[in-house]
Amino acid sequence: MNQIIDVRRNKQKRKIKDGLANLLTYLASGLATLVLVSIFIFVLTRGLRVLSFDMIRDNYWSQNFLASVPTSENPSFEQPSDLSEGSVFSAKYGIAVADRINQQKNRLIEITYIAPNSVLNQAVITTKGPYVDQPVGNLLGHNITRMQVVLDGKNKNIGSQAGMDAETFITTLDESTAINTIFYQSRGGGIWGSLIATVMLIVLSLLISLPLGIAAAIYLHEYAKPNKLTSFMRQSIEMLSGVPSIVFGLMGVAILFPMTALFGANSLSILLGALTMSVMLLPIVIRQSEESLVVVPVGLRN
Repeated sequence: MNQIIDVRRNKQKRKIKDGLANLLTYLASGLATLVLVSIFIFVLTRGLRVLSFDMIRDNYWSQNFLASVPTSENPSFEQPSDLSEGSVFSAKYGIAVADRINQQKNRLIEITYIAPNSVLNQAVITTKGPYVDQPVGNLLGHNITRMQVVLDGKNKNIGSQAGMDAETFITTLDESTAINTIFYQSRGGGIWGSLIATVMLIVLSLLISLPLGIAAAIYLHEYAKPNKLTSFMRQSIEMLSGVPSIVFGLMGVAILFPMTALFGANSLSILLGALTMSVMLLPIVIRQSEESLVVVPVGLRN
């Protein structure tokens, strides 16, 4: 009788302990879920306003250019009827600009329209680099940081760097008699370059790791004799799969970087990243390929 009572008491104690453990599990899971949902809501409320297709098609870093504008007679331009909303048009120089705010919350003056025969299309880049002495090309969508104009016989800097908005900029521009230089920058804050680099890194890593991994798996499974050397190779592959990623990064910088330097890549490059990623992928490719070879029928294998 006493044993039955003790068993019942133990069951009740176990139920109480299990209930407390389940309660703690639910509380911890609920707290983790609440934190994740809060982070998700915070990211959406802060970042949803800046999401646009411009972020996908633009590079992260903007390029700065200084261009010299030739002196010429400016014809009078008619304002086009299809100007975007918020654009301010200059009838003297055939250019329209609008106020913009980038992802860093900085105020910009963006070129939304430029006439084909505008004097600004004849500007020549003077910034040292691969584009020096070349025409500016299409200025549409670029941001005017600073423009030096001749106003009342003196040089004056106008633009977003001078704290002007689009309307003040156009008003001052129309009052000027000539444009000396224009300092403009391309749009930035995008992820296009990162997307392209990621795709190139993945493709190059697979091109290196797949042939090597599949060939190694075929050798180990079909041709290698069961000896100490084969066992050591398998143990090394298993050990390699457990190495932290930071160790692979250090290996890439210390060992693979001098190898890529032989091909002219004297800095961090996609080739270096692909080689490092290939070493990380090799254990996975080898093991999965060996497991796939196990299920291949003997007749088909022969």
